[in-house]
Amino acid sequence: SWHNTSKVSADAENSAALSDTTKAVLQHLDAPIEIRFYSSLDATSVPDTVQAFAGRVDQWLSQYEQAAGGRVKVVRYDSSANFSANAALADGIKAFNIEKGDGCYLGITVVCGGQKESLSQIVPEWEQALEPDVTRAIARAVASRPGAQPPARVDTASLAAVKKAIPNLDAVTVEDGAKILHDA
Repeated sequence: SWHNTSKVSADAENSAALSDTTKAVLQHLDAPIEIRFYSSLDATSVPDTVQAFAGRVDQWLSQYEQAAGGRVKVVRYDSSANFSANAALADGIKAFNIEKGDGCYLGITVVCGGQKESLSQIVPEWEQALEPDVTRAIARAVASRPGAQPPARVDTASLAAVKKAIPNLDAVTVEDGAKILHDA
């Protein structure tokens, strides 16, 4: 039994390394983020694999906090006194195993400036996709908050067409460039 617990801890540490993309998103946050991790699992109805997965997710979310340099706070709602099924449901987290007794919850909600993005039920089968899903949820929550500046988007196809029509872009006035593009 001790050996299995040790292996779970080693797996949790190994799975906690964040991708460069996630680290870049976290380094460029312009608003504080709260990640609410709901993990209320009944040991009698939830397999050990799901409980081990919840432990890995918990460790992995700690890496989000560390990589964000104080801009991400993880709040954990588990089976202890701080868990509320009503709060989980209000955050979009789905209950499961209801037919086996008290409902279980395993999900993540990202909050930024009153905007919420929820991963209503996370499962071990989709563990590989969890990091990109959470990172996208962070990006969406930041972008959709009131007063957020939309990210600049570059239409590369249009830019290439402009450069083809006006190869000497720096030597052309705006008016002449507009005329060239209009004629093209």
